[in-house]
Amino acid sequence: MQEQGQEVKHESSVVESILSRLASLENDMDRLAASIEDDKRRLAALVDKEIEMLREKAISLANTEAERIIRSAKAEAEAESSRIVQEGESISNAIRERIAKNSSRAVEMVIEKILSV
Repeated sequence: MQEQGQEVKHESSVVESILSRLASLENDMDRLAASIEDDKRRLAALVDKEIEMLREKAISLANTEAERIIRSAKAEAEAESSRIVQEGESISNAIRERIAKNSSRAVEMVIEKILSV
């Protein structure tokens, strides 16, 4: 009988040891789950920060490219404007030369018309 009592105590001790280990394992799993959640939050924060940084970089690159395109278009427009002004001045000078060249003839024609009346 005494052997049975010791056997029951031993089995009880083994069961208690198993339960203790299971409780410890459950605590470890809870800590691991909490750690994973913390890691997820840190990773999400890091991803958000990286996204914001990349967004700002993309905006900066887009602005730089837009400024380059605007400068290029402005230079082309100024060059075209200069060409048009020079062409206009050239035409204006040609008209002035024709007027100067033909002014004496025009005066003669007007005088002839007046005298012929």
